[in-house]
Amino acid sequence: MVRLNRRTFREMIIDGGKVRIAVAAFVAVLLAFGAFACGVRAYSARRELNLAEAERARTLASIPSPPAPVNPRHSESQISEGIFLTLQPQGFYPSEVTRPAGGMPLLINNRSGLKAISLNLDQQTGARLRTVALPRARRIWVERVDLQPGRYLLTEASHPGWVCTIIVTKR
Repeated sequence: MVRLNRRTFREMIIDGGKVRIAVAAFVAVLLAFGAFACGVRAYSARRELNLAEAERARTLASIPSPPAPVNPRHSESQISEGIFLTLQPQGFYPSEVTRPAGGMPLLINNRSGLKAISLNLDQQTGARLRTVALPRARRIWVERVDLQPGRYLLTEASHPGWVCTIIVTKR
């Protein structure tokens, strides 16, 4: 058995020799690894949360929005003559609507997830009837439109493939 000289050991502690420096360095290394591990865990948790939120948004966007509630002051025929659309990450739903000519509400439920959208309502001949810019905070846009018989295209300016064809027939 190896025996340490008491005086040598005491001198090392009192003098603060190499043992104190070694212990301090070891503690510093442990703290650094602990901080690194906590940082990695926080980053991984945040990344998993972002992935979960993105998956939830995709799931919610794929669910068609429920029909508008029926207001007892309006007849069912008046409500069915409106144009009710949902803008999803894939485009407009439904992508084609047929309605009789005349005044009707045009309601768009923005579930696209975009920061802002710019909607254009054009006659198929090319004449622009309306342009509307909607920020993300405004998810529903409603406006009464008076459409004459013909074909109309509702588009989102940044996504040329997102088109809803509105066919207006004679009453």
